[in-house]
Amino acid sequence: MSLFQSQSRPRRNATRLAPRKRKAKPGAVLHQVELNPETPKTRWQTRLARRKKGFVLGVTLLLAFCLAALASTVWKQAFDRNPLYGLKHVKVVTEGILTGDDIAKDALGLTIGMDTLLMNHREQRETLERLPEVKEAHVEKDLQGNLTITVEQRRPVAWLECQRLGLLSGRSGLGCLLDAEGVAIPCRVMLKSFMSLPVIRFEGLSQVHPGAVVPDHQVTAALRLLREMETRIDSGMAGVEAVEIPVKYAVTVRFRDGLSTTFCPDRLDHQLPRFDRVMSEARRHGWKVATLDLLPEHNVPITFAEPPAILAQTRP
Repeated sequence: MSLFQSQSRPRRNATRLAPRKRKAKPGAVLHQVELNPETPKTRWQTRLARRKKGFVLGVTLLLAFCLAALASTVWKQAFDRNPLYGLKHVKVVTEGILTGDDIAKDALGLTIGMDTLLMNHREQRETLERLPEVKEAHVEKDLQGNLTITVEQRRPVAWLECQRLGLLSGRSGLGCLLDAEGVAIPCRVMLKSFMSLPVIRFEGLSQVHPGAVVPDHQVTAALRLLREMETRIDSGMAGVEAVEIPVKYAVTVRFRDGLSTTFCPDRLDHQLPRFDRVMSEARRHGWKVATLDLLPEHNVPITFAEPPAILAQTRP
């Protein structure tokens, strides 16, 4: 038995219950009590707090402006007006239609003395590669203010002629050149090497956008024929003068020696070996072929510029 006994007894239902809300009596008037009433003292305290906030904000803005002005002055003195970071020399390594001035001055707007720290080489490279004449570009600089621009220009392999679209071969300003990939290059200046390029004539041309690949598959076939015939020059074939596309299912290659050969743009893999066999026989027998039509499947219509000397198979 414990020596100390509690005199209080445990209460039953010790959990406190929330006070019940009294229901308003019918006809009673409810009044709202303002716990923080506005007084002259509270209004004065509010105005004082606003003045303090305005003062702090003004001082903060003034300090920020002073720091920005100081940073701008330091930047101009240390970097912007510092001749150590000025552009001293521009070297352009390229070959093609565009000259060094076209690339450095006209395309990039470079001037001697401009700040090299503000140059974005990625933007400069992208600007150059957007030019129709440019295939790839690289821009590098060193700490001595020297800038090196290396530009790989597209090499034209043929003229693209379509009088319906106003494209004329051999004309600067009106002519359009094609590289080996079929990219259209506007002819802004006439170079001596362009005069000997073959011409691709196609009046059914759909569209031409400078710097973009010509979408017509007949033009793609014509460019492939130019590449194929160039590889056969060592075997005695003459160079190609023009490739004409009179209809969409025929491509006619005209050689400089007068030979005219018609291919189907969709069956070059099958027709090129047939062409090689015919020309091999012509060289072996000394035939001078004028026209060669490879469109028929089971025969090869041929005309000769001179009557061929064919010996009789039987002798008396």
